[in-house]
Amino acid sequence: MCDAKNLFGIRGRGPTGSVRVSTRECLNGKWVTVDAELGKYESFEQRITEHARLFLRNRGLCPYPPIQGRSRHIRPRDPQGRLRRHDLYRFDRRDPYPISGRGRRIPRREECRHPTGKRFPALVRAMTESMTNALSHIRGNRHRFVAELGTFIGFPSVSAQRGHAGDVGKCAAWLAGHLREIGLSEVKVVPTPRHPIVYASWRYAPGNPTVLIYGHYDVQPAEPLEEWHSAPFEPIVHGEYLYGRGASDDKGQMFVHVKAIESHLKTTSVLPVNTICLFEGEEEIGSPNLRSFLISEPHVRAADCAVVSDMQIPASDRPAITYALRGALGLELEVRGRQQDLHSGVLGGAIQNPLQVLCEMIARLHDSQGRVCIPGFYHRVRRWDAGERAYMRQMGPSDEQILRSAGATRAWGEHGYTLYERTTIRPALTVTGVVGGYQGPGAKAAIPTGATAKLDFRLVPDQDPREIDRLIREHIVQLTPAGVRSRVRTQMSAKPALIDRSHPVLGAAARAYHRAFGAQTVFLRNGGTIPVVNLIQEVLGIPVVLMGFGLPDDRIHGPNERFHLPNFFRGIETSSVFLAELGASRSVRRMPTVSRASAIPVRVNAGQGERYDH
Repeated sequence: MCDAKNLFGIRGRGPTGSVRVSTRECLNGKWVTVDAELGKYESFEQRITEHARLFLRNRGLCPYPPIQGRSRHIRPRDPQGRLRRHDLYRFDRRDPYPISGRGRRIPRREECRHPTGKRFPALVRAMTESMTNALSHIRGNRHRFVAELGTFIGFPSVSAQRGHAGDVGKCAAWLAGHLREIGLSEVKVVPTPRHPIVYASWRYAPGNPTVLIYGHYDVQPAEPLEEWHSAPFEPIVHGEYLYGRGASDDKGQMFVHVKAIESHLKTTSVLPVNTICLFEGEEEIGSPNLRSFLISEPHVRAADCAVVSDMQIPASDRPAITYALRGALGLELEVRGRQQDLHSGVLGGAIQNPLQVLCEMIARLHDSQGRVCIPGFYHRVRRWDAGERAYMRQMGPSDEQILRSAGATRAWGEHGYTLYERTTIRPALTVTGVVGGYQGPGAKAAIPTGATAKLDFRLVPDQDPREIDRLIREHIVQLTPAGVRSRVRTQMSAKPALIDRSHPVLGAAARAYHRAFGAQTVFLRNGGTIPVVNLIQEVLGIPVVLMGFGLPDDRIHGPNERFHLPNFFRGIETSSVFLAELGASRSVRRMPTVSRASAIPVRVNAGQGERYDH
């Protein structure tokens, strides 16, 4: 790569039907000409962007008819980027790279800038062999990639269980060593009060965008172990799937980007963009120490965008970008009675039973239609207009598909909304656990001293977890009868996230998906919660690309978790192309972005009071 000025020209077809490109580079004060033959049309077309293909088509240099009114020849420009007078040709406004009547190029948004500030088309970067070499590296090392992923999954890095703290540390050390091995610099394992953060970077592309790649190497507990068909931390390949805890959430999807980085560094020794890898070991317990790291690390704050791969796509042939996530609030509700168990035969019917009281309180949290019965709960729930809901019906899964993927036969929940809407744009309360009374074999005639329930709230844009927490506590006080005591403990909270679908970064991700999967990319909402997404938006103020490679039947958080290996390989290619797309587009650099979901402009129903539910 030159470090001063760069210009290009297309010399026509080569002797084998290939395209020859001439670049003029200023090296050590001397202008030199470099010719490169970029292969036959078939392979050439596969590795250039749509803009580059249109550029060539307009000049008759690929097997598509030229647009009427366009010359079939283009010659190199002078060092100032202008065409000589006798090189001018007729100018068509449909050309994405037009020339003015005076010979000066009119810059377009699709174009990028050289580090020195000189403009040149994104075609210069796309028409190199680096992308082809990277893809060849990926396809030639698939077996090794799977073996390395298997080693990675073999660490029982369960962050929620203190007995596995040593395993989490060993996993972090292995990951750091692997990042050094593939060529990243500044690799370090950053200790925290709980589990370490693995940080690595490559920042040798001045003037190019900086992308932050986030992932987590901690996993959910594997219990119940008896329901696994194989050992959860001894991964095996069966058919097209790799089985093991963390295979899809999130070691497999995170490893996609690690191998994409390797594909560039092992073939060209450079990356298209400045890259920062941030892999934490506490995501499954709410990322308690991530905020302080983001604030204190200066290089992270210089990122222009972030990419997170910790979600699913509808099918292996239907790539999707997630643009909305629900927030979360996890609470533990405890009801206590006497200090000791009481005989149910002697005092049954005369003394309040804490377990029965808890069940009655839980039953009063919903009405018969599935709505949450907490005063003020829906006060800030955003009401979406008909256009957004029509888009969701067109792009999202049907009720039948959701029921089939869940193995259910009948739906439940709020009337007036599809199942996809209920799980994405509507809030929800789920009772995820109840503990109380005797749990051993046989019978025990005793009134328990207490009982506990775990409540999982999913929140939508404009709902604040702190406000919902306050409303719930006030409501529980009203529900608690005399004779028992109640207590609410907050386990975790995360705000909802909403991302602008029109941002250029998401456009680059969509093009990368399309090239790797060969299918049109769709934009979907997801009912899950990834706390780091809102955290990145809030602390760093940058857009986040939610680029998933998992499938709905990956069984994440459950027994027999698995990862679809064809998605793993296509994911690596997608990430590799995505980095190249970012390197070819300077429009992603520090564009203004919205840091709070509630500030995203949306169309709403007209009329005062129609914006929110009440």
